[in-house]
Amino acid sequence: MPWSRDDRPWQTGQRQQLSPAEWDQAKPKPKTLPMFFIFYEILAKNLPRLRLSLEATHNLWFSTATHQKSYPSMTYTHRHSAWFLPALIGCFVALPSLRATTPDLGTPAALSVPLISITQSVRHVTPTALSGSDLDGDGLPDLIEIRFGSDPTLKDTDKDSWDDKAEYDAGTDPRDPESFPLFTVLARDKQFLTGDLIVLRARALTNGIVRTNFVIVTNDVPVTIGTPVDSDGDGVSDGCDVNGDGMKDVDGTCPESLVITNEVLVTNYIAFSWWLGTNALASQTNESLVIHRASTNDAGVYHLEATLMNSFQRGRTTRVEVLSQSAQVRLKQPAGHVLAWGTNEFGQSVVPVGVSEGLAVAGGFGHSILLEENRTAVAWGTNENGQINVPPDATNLVQVAAGAVQSLGLRADGTVSSWGTNEFAQLDLPEGLTNVTAVAEGYFHGMALRADGRVQCWGDNTYGQCNVPEDLPKVVAIAAGVFHSVALTVDGRVRCWGGNQAGQCDVPTSLPVVGAIAAGGNHTVAVLRNGTLVAWGDNLLKQLDIPPDLGNVTQVSAGYNFTVATKPDGSLALWPDLKIGLLPIPKEASNIVALSAGYFHVLALVGRNDTDTDGLDDGYEVKADTDRYVADTDGDSVEDGVELRLGMSPLVADTDGDGLPDRTELDNRFDPTVATEAPDGSLTLSPAVELTVFALGQAPYQLQVSTNGETWDDLGDPVELAPGTSSSLLDPPPGAQGYRWLPMREGPIVPPSEENPRPVVGTTAVWGNNDLGQGQIPKDLSGVAALSAGAWHTLALLTDGTVKGWGLNLDGQSTPPPDLSGAISVSAGGHHSLALLADGSVVAWGRNDAGQGESQVFSVPAIAIAAGGYHSLALLEGGTVAAWGSDNRGEIQVPSGLGTATAVAAGWSHSVALLADGSVVCWGDNRFGQCNVPVGLGPVKAVAAGDGHTLALLRSGSVVCWGNNENGQSQPPEGLTDVVFIDGGYNRSLALRSDGRMIVWGEGADALNAILATYPPPVAVSVGGYHVVAVKTPHDSDFDGLDDFLEAQLGTDPNSTDTDGDQLDDGTEYLGGFDPLSATEAVDGTTTVSFAVKLRYFTLSGGTYRLEASPNLENWRRIGGTIRNRRGFTELLLSVPNQSEYYRLLRVQ
Repeated sequence: MPWSRDDRPWQTGQRQQLSPAEWDQAKPKPKTLPMFFIFYEILAKNLPRLRLSLEATHNLWFSTATHQKSYPSMTYTHRHSAWFLPALIGCFVALPSLRATTPDLGTPAALSVPLISITQSVRHVTPTALSGSDLDGDGLPDLIEIRFGSDPTLKDTDKDSWDDKAEYDAGTDPRDPESFPLFTVLARDKQFLTGDLIVLRARALTNGIVRTNFVIVTNDVPVTIGTPVDSDGDGVSDGCDVNGDGMKDVDGTCPESLVITNEVLVTNYIAFSWWLGTNALASQTNESLVIHRASTNDAGVYHLEATLMNSFQRGRTTRVEVLSQSAQVRLKQPAGHVLAWGTNEFGQSVVPVGVSEGLAVAGGFGHSILLEENRTAVAWGTNENGQINVPPDATNLVQVAAGAVQSLGLRADGTVSSWGTNEFAQLDLPEGLTNVTAVAEGYFHGMALRADGRVQCWGDNTYGQCNVPEDLPKVVAIAAGVFHSVALTVDGRVRCWGGNQAGQCDVPTSLPVVGAIAAGGNHTVAVLRNGTLVAWGDNLLKQLDIPPDLGNVTQVSAGYNFTVATKPDGSLALWPDLKIGLLPIPKEASNIVALSAGYFHVLALVGRNDTDTDGLDDGYEVKADTDRYVADTDGDSVEDGVELRLGMSPLVADTDGDGLPDRTELDNRFDPTVATEAPDGSLTLSPAVELTVFALGQAPYQLQVSTNGETWDDLGDPVELAPGTSSSLLDPPPGAQGYRWLPMREGPIVPPSEENPRPVVGTTAVWGNNDLGQGQIPKDLSGVAALSAGAWHTLALLTDGTVKGWGLNLDGQSTPPPDLSGAISVSAGGHHSLALLADGSVVAWGRNDAGQGESQVFSVPAIAIAAGGYHSLALLEGGTVAAWGSDNRGEIQVPSGLGTATAVAAGWSHSVALLADGSVVCWGDNRFGQCNVPVGLGPVKAVAAGDGHTLALLRSGSVVCWGNNENGQSQPPEGLTDVVFIDGGYNRSLALRSDGRMIVWGEGADALNAILATYPPPVAVSVGGYHVVAVKTPHDSDFDGLDDFLEAQLGTDPNSTDTDGDQLDDGTEYLGGFDPLSATEAVDGTTTVSFAVKLRYFTLSGGTYRLEASPNLENWRRIGGTIRNRRGFTELLLSVPNQSEYYRLLRVQ
C-alpha cells in the first residue's frame, strides 16, 4: 500500500537515500520520449485502480479487479508499489509495440491484450534504462522520485516554489506545500586543532513567513456578535448581519458571546537547533554553529535541524575532528586584502598606494599597521611620535599591536620589537621577555602573554593596569583597553585589572565560559564559546547595546566607544553609529579573516578564496604545490592546513621519514617532524650483560666498569642492594670489559677475631605471646643493660644510654625519639614509654590522649620511673612522688602526707609506693583489692605491680601478693625464698632468685617454668602483659658476634667463625638473614657476568602485541604478558637461557 502520512520518511527523519553507486545508476540520462504525455494521460484516466506488486518469487504481475496475469521476466523490487505507475509507463513509450496498442486502450476490461504486449516489450528493457530517466527534468531521476514520493512528471509536485530535487536534498515532503527547504549546510567534514575556532556554516533559505493567526479572547461581559439589519427602516430589526456583508444572516436579535476571535498578522521565524550526535546543543540555536577554543570534547558528528511553522528539515551530518595537538607554527594564512574606514583625521583610514595584502592588522589612536605576507610591517597615519617608523629588526613577525603613540611587533621566535614614544616607558620591555605568544597595546602600556601562560605588563601604570594579579591562573588570551587590562584564563574565566571608572573591570559573576575577549576605551567584551557576546563597562554611547539580531560571532574587536564583530558568514556588524564614518560598513567587507578596531577607525582583511576550505587559500596552495581542490593532498588523514600549522609536510604522508605515518604519530602523541619513531611492531636486538652479585646490604653499592681490567669508573649512582644474591641486566657501555659492585662502607669488613670481636647478639630471649610482635627481638640487639616489658611492647636500655623498642607500635610506643641518649632507666606502659635520663628529666613517647606521654622536667631530679596503662609515675630526689596522665580511677592522686618513698610501681590503673620505713602505700583502682595492703606486712625492700594485682618483696627474701588472683597470679609458690627481684604482668608474676633461677606463677606457669629452667642466669628480666623477656651475660667463644647460647640454638659451631666455610662468618650470615649452615653465600660484592640481550621494540597505544622467543624458529614461547596501551619504544633486557635464541614481536590486534 502507499505510504501513510505517519510513516513518511521526512516526518520520521529516515528519508530514503541512495548509495553513491545507486545514485550513479539512477542519475538522469538524455532520452527522447515523444509519446509520453499522450500515453500517460490515456493510461492515467483509464487505469485508476492499476497496482504493481511483487511476489516472493520476484515475478512481476499486473492486476485490476477483473484481470491478473504473471510475467516472470521482470525482477524489480519495491514495497511502495503504487508509485511505480508513472515511471514504468514512461519507460515503455519508446517501444514500437507500445505505440501500436496505446490508442486502443479503453475500459479496464479491455486490458488483457495490450498488457501482454507491454510486458513482452519490457522483457528487452535493461534496468539501467528503466531507472535512468528524468521525465520532469528536475535533476532527480524518476526511480528516486518514486522512492521519495514525488511526482516524476512535475518539477514541483506540491507547487510550493521548491522543486522536488531541492526538497529531496533537504528531506522535506515534496507533496506538502507547507513542508519546504529551510536551509542549506555549507560546511563539510572538517579537522581542527585544540584551541581552534570551529565554524559550521549554514544558510537560511528564508527569513520567515507572515501568516494570519486567529487569536481567541474571552471577555468578562458578553459582547454582541454582528449588526442588526433593518431593511425597511421601520425601526424593527429584520435579523442580524453576522459576517459583515450588510445582509441578514440570522433571524431575530444579534447573539451575544463571551468569546471573540480576532485575526492577527504574525511573522513566523525559523527555529534552529544544532545537534551533536543524539544530543541537542542548547547553546547552539543560530543558523551557523560556532565554538571558540575547541577541545577534543567538541569532536563528533553534527547536524542542523530547523522548524518553520509546519515545515521541518534535518540537515546532513558533518563530522568534526579535533586533534589533541595545538598549533606549533604560525602560517602565512589566512591572508587577505586590507580595508580601512572610519575617522581619518591622521590618514589612518587611507591605505597607502601599493599596500594591499597582509596577514594581520592593528589599529591605534591615529595610526594603522599591516603585517604583510613577507612578515614585515607597514604602518600609516600620524607619525608625530614615531609610531609608524617600523624598525629594521622588526622582521619575521607573526603579530602586530598598536597603542596611542607606540607599536609592538611579535616575532616568530617569541621576542618582541617596539617603536614609537617612550614617555611612559612603554618601549622598555621587561628584562628576559621571551617565549611570547601574543601581545596587546593599551593607551600607554603594553601586554605580553608567554608560552607558559604568564602575563607581563609594562609602561603607564597610573590606574594599576600593569599590576598583574598574583593569583592569576594560566592565561590563554590577553586584551588591553585604554587604561585597563584583560586576560582569559585556561578555564575560560575573565580577569580584569586597572582603570574601573566605568565598571569595565566588573566582570559579571555569572559569566559562562568564555572563548575570546576584547577591550575598548572603557568597556570590555567577551565572546562565549558558542559565539554569543557579553559586554560590560561604559555604555554612554550604547556601545554595550548588542544588536538583538546579531546571533553568534567569530571575531570581536573594541574601539574606544564602539564594537565590531565578524559573523560566521564573514560579514561584519558594528555598533553604535557614532556618525564618524564607521557606518555603513564598506560593501566589499566580506569574508573577513582578520579584524582590528582602532580608537575611531576599523581595519579588516578580506580573505581570499579557499576552494577546499582547508585553511589555505588557493594562491598559497599553488605556491606550496598542494592540491587546492583536495583538503588532504597526501591522503594521510591530516588536512593540509593542519599539517602546515603542526610543522608537517602536506605533500608526504610521513614527514620525518621514520616509517610511521604522520597521522599515526599524531594519534599516538609522537612528533611527526622528528624521526624518533619506527614502523609499528619493529624489533631490534643487541648484546647485553647479566650481573649477579652477592651483597650483605645495609650500605650502598657502586657499580663500576673497566675497559682495561685495571682502572675502574663509576657507572651511575650508588644504589641499595637487597641482602643476598641478586641479578640485574645491563646495557653495556662502549668498550666495557669488566664489571664489579663495590660496597660503599667505611673501610673494609675485618674478619672477626679475638683482636676484633663483634658486638654479641643473641643474649636476649622472649617467651610467651607474640601476636603483636612483642617477641620479635631485633637481630642486631646487643649491649643490653636493662629491660622493661609493657602490655604489648618491650624496651631495652643499652649500655651506651640509647633505647631500642619492639612490639606493638600503633602509637609510636616502640619507636624512641631519634635523639634520645643518656638514658639510665626505662619503663614500658600500656601504649606509651618512659625513659629516665642521667640529668633527672623524663622523656615520654607513644600515646598521649590523657597526657601520659608528656615529657617532664621537675624542680628536683627524678631517680625512678614507672609507666602504667594510661598514667605515669616518677620518684623524685628527696622521696616525693610525681604522677601525670589519666585519673579515671584516682591513680595519679598521690596521697597527702605520703612520706618518703624509695620506690614506685604502676599497675594498669593503680599506683604503688615503697616508703623508707619498709611500708607500702597503694592508690587508684581497687576493684580487685590491689590497693588493700595486707595488715602486718613485714618490712618490704621492693614492690611491683601487675595489671590488677600488687607484689611486695620482703626483706626476708619472700614474696607477698594481693589483688586479682583469677589465674593464680597473686599466689606465690610455697617455699619461695631467697628472691632478689619481682615483677608482675597481666595474669602472671615472676621472681628471680639469688641463684639466677626464674620462677613464674599464674597463667601457663608450669610450661613457662620448664623453659626458663634451661636459660642461663639473667642479668635483667621483665614481665609484660602476656610475655616475659630476659637478657643474659654475653659469652662468645669464637668472637663472631653470636652468643654461644644462640649458636647452640642455631646449630652453628660456637668455636668456628665460619661454620659452612663459605668465607662469610656466622655472625654476618645470621644478621644478614642467610643460612650459616649452607655454603651458598660469598664475599660481599662478589660479581659474576653472563651474556644477555637487549630487545628494543616499537608499539602503538591502540595495538595489542605479544613478544615471543624460540630456540629453533619452530617452537615459540611467550615472553611476559600481553602488551597493551604502550606507545613508543620499549627496551627490554633479557637473560639468555639457551646458546641460541630467536625473538619476534607479533601484533595480534
